[in-house]
Amino acid sequence: MIRKFLLDENFFGKITTEEKAYWLGFILADGSVSKENRRNCITLSLSRKDKEHLYKFKKSIKATYDIKDKIVYLKAKEHSILNLGYIAKK
Repeated sequence: MIRKFLLDENFFGKITTEEKAYWLGFILADGSVSKENRRNCITLSLSRKDKEHLYKFKKSIKATYDIKDKIVYLKAKEHSILNLGYIAKK
């Protein structure tokens, strides 16, 4: 299977730096891990005001994935968010 988008899949293989520990904690606090079509998926969704933070994460993991602008509804109120998702090939 040829990937359309790339990233450093071994970034979290060993947590040897403060940067890796920070991003792992960030995912645990603000991200989600799920299954899509029997494959593992990690998603980060942040407010548009935090977009630079999402771009920093994308750069750290060397991702070529697009950051998508989405509208979500929480308690009948519209919110604009930015979303970065990754689906594992295994």
